[in-house]
Amino acid sequence: LSILVSACVPPAGTAPAAAPAPAEATAAPAAEAAAPATDADPMMTVFGEKLPDDALPYDEQIKYVGCSNTAAMTAFEFQVTVYQRYCPGTDFADPLTELDVNFNVVPAAAESWEVSEDGLTWSFHIRPGQVWSDGTPLTANDWVATYQYLAQPDHAWDFAWFYNGVIKNWEEVIAGEMKPEELGVAAPDDLTFQITTQKPFPPMPGMMKFGWTLQKKAMEAHGPLYNSDPTTHVSSGPFILETFEPGKTITLVANPTYNGYRPARLKRMIGIYMDQGTEFAAFQNGEIDSVGYEALSPADLELVLQ
Repeated sequence: LSILVSACVPPAGTAPAAAPAPAEATAAPAAEAAAPATDADPMMTVFGEKLPDDALPYDEQIKYVGCSNTAAMTAFEFQVTVYQRYCPGTDFADPLTELDVNFNVVPAAAESWEVSEDGLTWSFHIRPGQVWSDGTPLTANDWVATYQYLAQPDHAWDFAWFYNGVIKNWEEVIAGEMKPEELGVAAPDDLTFQITTQKPFPPMPGMMKFGWTLQKKAMEAHGPLYNSDPTTHVSSGPFILETFEPGKTITLVANPTYNGYRPARLKRMIGIYMDQGTEFAAFQNGEIDSVGYEALSPADLELVLQ
């Protein structure tokens, strides 16, 4: 659970008024696809959604966030590392399922799912037509490759405990006693991802709230850290990596190929590295638009709660 302090509290995907932007690094070529044409409606997002009349123009829908310059971050993706992810977070893929405001499990990248009669094999049906930003179709094979990577002993995933006692052969693969190909995951066709469990496990659909994927093709070509470089980066989520200067700034831009369940109204998100102790002051000065609870001192929190 976390407390997030924002300059305003808009609906999900909207952006507060932008503070003056810091200098940005040279953008990766892929980011240019997200820029609207000169004669485009200034209130239209890259996804074809008309912004409300009282909103800022789309070009000004930018969110600035503070990123710690002392935290030891190593990757963007949950499936690479959970506890050492780069700010401002993972928006490069959708999970298989999502939770609504009442914590009900609802479709995300998977449009439906069911379990076999013996309660051991869950089939998640990937919504057709989803693509990666390089035009490659999003398929169940991406999830199979991702889960096999998660269980590789040399990965030493910091969230491996999450599937202990759940996925068939999970502990054995992690221990190096079985091959990743023997893990209880499969893709009987391009749009069906199957997980076989060690025993009947009814919470599996909710667990897939954390079921993000990496791209199989990119992992094979560049390794699991392909998203740390804008030139090898690829996304099936609402944002793509435009620029990345570790220790300085991170810029995400709306992904024009995204057709998932959560199209963003923001055009950009910009992470600015700073000392965590100065984030609340930066928020008060309008330099960033939100601050996490972990950056608040007791005195800051008392001020917020007044």
